[in-house]
Amino acid sequence: MNEYTKKKLLIVAALIILIFFVWLVIYGQSQTGSWSGLGTQMIGLCGILALLYIYNKPYSK
Repeated sequence: MNEYTKKKLLIVAALIILIFFVWLVIYGQSQTGSWSGLGTQMIGLCGILALLYIYNKPYSK
């Protein structure tokens, strides 16, 4: 597997994971009035922030 294919697979995997975390936030929002909904939203938010950290890590000094 060459470097180009590896990079494309990582992008596709990150996109699928991002969609999952956004779905967690939306699903948690639909559970109004319960603490489990808030927890679901927080897990989704932490996942999105972790993906942003991983994406920006090579560009930081």
